[in-house]
Amino acid sequence: MANLQTVPDFKVLNTYEISHLILSHNNISEITSGDFTDLMIKEMDISANPIVSFETVSSILPRHLNTLIAKKSKISLDADLAFFRGLENLTELILDSNVLENNNQTLPGNIFKDLNLKSLRKLSLQSCEIGGIHSNAFTGLGQLEELDLSYNYLEEVPEAIQSLYHLKKLILLGNNVMHLKDNTFHGLQYLHDLNLNVNEISKIDVHAFSGLEHSLKDIRLHYNNLNTIPYEALRKLKNLSFLVLSRNNITLIPKDAFVGVTNLRILELDSNTLTYYDEMFNGLENSLETLTLRETGLRVLPVRSLLFLKRLTDLDVSHNRIISLSYGDIGKLKLKTVDISHNHLTIIQPDTFIGISRTIGLDLDNNKLTNLSFVLHVTPCAFSYIDVSGNDVICDCDTEKIINSGIVLGVGPTGNCKIEDDPSNHKYKLGTTALSRELEDRCNRTERVFDCQTMELKASTASLITKSLNFVFTCTLLCYFVSMYR
Repeated sequence: MANLQTVPDFKVLNTYEISHLILSHNNISEITSGDFTDLMIKEMDISANPIVSFETVSSILPRHLNTLIAKKSKISLDADLAFFRGLENLTELILDSNVLENNNQTLPGNIFKDLNLKSLRKLSLQSCEIGGIHSNAFTGLGQLEELDLSYNYLEEVPEAIQSLYHLKKLILLGNNVMHLKDNTFHGLQYLHDLNLNVNEISKIDVHAFSGLEHSLKDIRLHYNNLNTIPYEALRKLKNLSFLVLSRNNITLIPKDAFVGVTNLRILELDSNTLTYYDEMFNGLENSLETLTLRETGLRVLPVRSLLFLKRLTDLDVSHNRIISLSYGDIGKLKLKTVDISHNHLTIIQPDTFIGISRTIGLDLDNNKLTNLSFVLHVTPCAFSYIDVSGNDVICDCDTEKIINSGIVLGVGPTGNCKIEDDPSNHKYKLGTTALSRELEDRCNRTERVFDCQTMELKASTASLITKSLNFVFTCTLLCYFVSMYR
């Protein structure tokens, strides 16, 4: 912040060398037609200035602008916006935290119609206290691809968006939308990203997403009032790959709720008090890769509910009440990472990882574990990492063996431990020289017998060779059959 009162005189500079101009957080109160004459600026930020007047003529802003950021600039969105006219190259316009002067807090019709913003692709109107939007408000923005209306007071998805035929991303985060009605998104055949987080949605009609069957990929419904999965509306979305339903009021997922949603890869169900049963994820067997179940009231790992998710690689069950892990809980699942942090784990049974078939990353921070002996009962190099930060792990001889043997990929377990009979209760960082010295007096130093990095490289190379041989064999076989039928 330079405390500028007016726009500086740029005529003394070689204006062709200026591509970015930041005038934000000053005290500029007026912008006039001569302020930016002949500037070749591509990006300009005039945010947080008390601008009480723009000279209401066209082309007062640099005509070559691609991006204009004018947050919190006291621009009246329902007044004459002629100062934006003629910015034919403008692709991004950020008008967050500006104002409406009409009593109804309604964004009026045709305010962009004659501005010739033919290149505009992104418009942001966050936090402008918008309570309603006229059906013709976005006329003139036919090429718009991203619209951000976050943190306003909208009680429904505005009909005005239906004129934005090229819209790809719509953000309505932090509004008061309660109901998604049939045909809400009619005409938006390219829309693939829909953010409705933090609203009050309790009902989604069967045909709410009509017209989006082949385009919509990402739906975010975090922190709404849904009490069930809106499965009848979702199963029509053939390309849906990312679904957020966290922090709703969902307690039971209907059987076959996900049947038909054949491409869903990421599902977030955090902060719902769920009832678990064997077939709750039917329909996702061949697609789901990432599942988050934070704060869902879990006391045990829901293995039976997850067994048939053949492609599941990343599981987050953090912030639950899981007390222990037992026989085959993890080994039965084909995971690459599992986050069990912030639970109540006191013990992990040695046979928890029986059957593990790939290297796995394990996050156990902030539990109540006191020892890591389970690691010694698992195939060497099975863990890509183990994080035990925030536990009361005892630095014993098992800990020494795990650290020095190289049984864990990389630097070994991360976190802290303490010597059991140390009156100072000092915590040592795992893997440090100081800890090694302390343990040498208590345990015979374990020789490093595993080199997980090398073993991983060899396994990767062997896999590549196998794939190559299979490819060569297939090609040879194909050529043979082709020659037979010539």
